[in-house]
Amino acid sequence: MAERVEGCGGAVAVSCSGEIGVGFSTPRMPWAYVKDRVLHYGIHPGQHMKEDL
Repeated sequence: MAERVEGCGGAVAVSCSGEIGVGFSTPRMPWAYVKDRVLHYGIHPGQHMKEDL
């Protein structure tokens, strides 16, 4: 990302089977999704918090 656009960025991807992937090259990037009545979220690289809904 740094070479291609001379900056940082991130993405949240969803597969056709509903699996989620989160990746980013920034110091932090807020992200969240709900799956099976569980809220998944984070801000910092490697962080993955969960909360039942």
